[in-house]
Amino acid sequence: MPQKYTYKHLSIVATGLITLASLTIVAGWLFNVRHLKMIIPSFPEIKFNTALAFALLSGAVLLRLIPKFRKLYPLSYILTSLVGFFGVMAFLQVILQHDFGMDVLLMPDKSSLLNPMPGRTSPITGFCFLIISVGLLLAGSRNKKYVNSAQFLFHTTTLFAVVALLGYLFGIPTFYNHSFNVSMSPHTAVGLFVLSLVGSFFNPSAGITGMLTGEMIGNLMARMLTSRIIIMMLLTSYLLILCHRHRWVSVEPAIAIFAIVFITITLFLFTKHQPS
Repeated sequence: MPQKYTYKHLSIVATGLITLASLTIVAGWLFNVRHLKMIIPSFPEIKFNTALAFALLSGAVLLRLIPKFRKLYPLSYILTSLVGFFGVMAFLQVILQHDFGMDVLLMPDKSSLLNPMPGRTSPITGFCFLIISVGLLLAGSRNKKYVNSAQFLFHTTTLFAVVALLGYLFGIPTFYNHSFNVSMSPHTAVGLFVLSLVGSFFNPSAGITGMLTGEMIGNLMARMLTSRIIIMMLLTSYLLILCHRHRWVSVEPAIAIFAIVFITITLFLFTKHQPS
């Protein structure tokens, strides 16, 4: 099976799961079923607006991925634009410190009555919804500049999502709280990560996606080395963080150790996989 069809099928499955999860959470809010409002019981509830935005955005992506829905492409752009508008409003109302009333407009958040901002979506989440929506609107263009801009927006969303996930993984609140009162939840980070990757596959030959999915020798090397380097760096970072928390090493030596380990591992991997 050609590689592009494999990516397309994986994209459909991943986006379908996001749609299903989002609609389940929306149903949980509509029928007030608390267990449906969260994917993992130990994590906080997902806000109604966030779940609805994911449902609309993932639905828009599915309309563009499945050929039989080709006649509904205009609806895809409408849904994407709605999510982009929501992202703008969610971002601006925190930045401008002005309540536009959108947090509880569609669904009152009675579970957060003690919260001064019930139903509030994280501003960084709103910003990610905005840029990924703009990316989806640009991704269908035949203009190379627009396509590259779309890839940049998708990769930026991926970066924000990865930073948030690493914050939860390493126990660093600064990575997912971003100096605001409302943080990006791990569910949201995973959803944005998946949708941003799926979006980047609309133009698989552009951006970082093109570098990692191509069939040239350089692409194969990049694909082979990137995953190994990422895994080793994550393990090294986690171990150094643990050492620092136990006061076995201070910040400056930890940074130096990380640099040494990074250089050593990178050179080792390049040497190991160099053409014979």
